[in-house]
Amino acid sequence: MSKYYADTAIRIAKAEKGYIEKASNKDLNSKKANPGSNNYTKYGVITGTNGDYWCASYICWIMYKLCGSSKTTARKLLCGAFSASCETLRTAFVQKKRYYKKPAAGDLVFFSGTRHSGANHIGIVTKVSGSKIYTMEGNTSSGSSVVDNGGAVCEKSYATSHSRILGYGRPLYDPKPDCKTCIKTKCRLYKSANTVKGYFGTLPVGKQVEFVKDQGSGWSQARAVVANVVRTGYVKNTCLKKSGLSKYRKGIVKTPTADIHQKNKKSSKVQITVPKGNKVTVVSIGKQWSNIKYKRGSITYDGFIRNKELTVR
Repeated sequence: MSKYYADTAIRIAKAEKGYIEKASNKDLNSKKANPGSNNYTKYGVITGTNGDYWCASYICWIMYKLCGSSKTTARKLLCGAFSASCETLRTAFVQKKRYYKKPAAGDLVFFSGTRHSGANHIGIVTKVSGSKIYTMEGNTSSGSSVVDNGGAVCEKSYATSHSRILGYGRPLYDPKPDCKTCIKTKCRLYKSANTVKGYFGTLPVGKQVEFVKDQGSGWSQARAVVANVVRTGYVKNTCLKKSGLSKYRKGIVKTPTADIHQKNKKSSKVQITVPKGNKVTVVSIGKQWSNIKYKRGSITYDGFIRNKELTVR
């Protein structure tokens, strides 16, 4: 099932940078062809208002594309409105109590103007940094001022205190999962740790992987789907989110004592015995054994404890 995320809407909006309006109902899908000032765009086709002001149509088009070319779903994200009128969109957000004074990435920003009361112009917020917002807008032009009939899709920025900002409408996006095991920079899933000689494939940014264990020396063992095949390999820790694979779970010994074995076998060497109530760091959990780290004094023990001897949080 498709999910409708704010960051996806932002990517769609940014991909349209440089599009200019057309002189006639021709070459609408081209960014640069048939330039003119008659307000003809591919965005106006979606709202049925080609030849009219099109900043709101641009926003509707973004949501339309986000929703797999479904006007019905796009209208739901826009709180029931799907219109070339900025004020109609703003009113819908106000009525649904999705209208805010503080911005967030993915919000729609509404601007006042001189043509009529309420919102005369609209954009989508791509980033918020301190007291500044960055936007993508249709039917505008570059520059620091608010331009509500500029003829192009442009990237702009404003102070959040800008006098023409009326407020922000927050579409009904799906919440993005908190991906604690996602790739933060494109990297490879290698066949062996501490080497770059062989790999299964490349993992893109945002790819979710399953943690197996910390391999040490800046590597983590992970499991991921590569070319429709589940592969277990190794990734550099620099590829991972800070809250990702290196974030381990906590365990507490629940039996009177628990032995830390060198290997996940009862017959393997016992490194140290841990009393009940002591905390350990759980690196990974198998069917019968957990790989753990336990620090006593200046020594850290890396070994295995039977699952039945632990309470894992």
